[in-house]
Amino acid sequence: MVSTICAFTPDRQAIYRYAGGPVLAVPEQLAWTRIGSGAIELFGGGFGLFATMRNVSGYQDGHLFWWRRKEGTIVLNGWIPIGLPGYMFAVTSESVYGLTPNRSAVYRYDGYRPGTLQENNWTKVGGPAGRLYGGKFGLFATNPSNGKLFRYLGSPDKWEFIGLPGASFAVIGDTVYGLTPDRSAVYRYDGFGSNWTRVGGPAKEIYGGEYGLVATSPIDGNLFRYYNRPDYWIQIGGPGASFAVTRDTVYGLTPDKGAVYQYSGLPNIWNRVGGAADAIYAFEEQD
Repeated sequence: MVSTICAFTPDRQAIYRYAGGPVLAVPEQLAWTRIGSGAIELFGGGFGLFATMRNVSGYQDGHLFWWRRKEGTIVLNGWIPIGLPGYMFAVTSESVYGLTPNRSAVYRYDGYRPGTLQENNWTKVGGPAGRLYGGKFGLFATNPSNGKLFRYLGSPDKWEFIGLPGASFAVIGDTVYGLTPDRSAVYRYDGFGSNWTRVGGPAKEIYGGEYGLVATSPIDGNLFRYYNRPDYWIQIGGPGASFAVTRDTVYGLTPDKGAVYQYSGLPNIWNRVGGAADAIYAFEEQD
């Protein structure tokens, strides 16, 4: 599997995929391939890249599509319709989950079987939710009434309360992190019960992926990476309009959205890999 990013063009009319891996010794424009247009929103993660689409003949606006580069040995490079519109979607390493438009239920996509792509094969796995968060560690949802965080245990309607409300959450490879409602501290879930450990102070936003956790400073927007020990953070970059965390690194969109940069792995050293974009998203290609 390839871990990379995609980007919306500044007008949000087209989607481009970055070739991924180390910085390429080729012209910037050759490192990006147009893979679609007409998307309303994109959702990426370990299971792949998904988009809600508009103006697709035969489908209502907001229908969910799955981008497939290959299906077995067949090269597709296309979008497969898989589900009806939803309030939002979250991608884990084993599926994509959707929250119904009225936020009354959570569904899991079950349509993929080896050699087949079946549309609208979804299973209801939960009731009302405020928001969904997904990653390699699994699926999480907030209670729409009080914001408390619940973890999906893998079977329909089996959820476990694990934490209190937060301004946002970020799921990485082995846990989930939360930013307190007032954004004054970052906490890491300890993996059992509702136990959390404070690992950092104030943050404007947190971003997570298999590469780990990064956070922006609420003072100047500078980017810090967490090094798996409470209060051990190192600045790795300056401000950005947004960031995307893949399996291998972090990508950033400059504050003016004029260029995309890739973190080199050395603090405050980034390499330009793309031009202007409206937003960037991390995902893994499923072969």
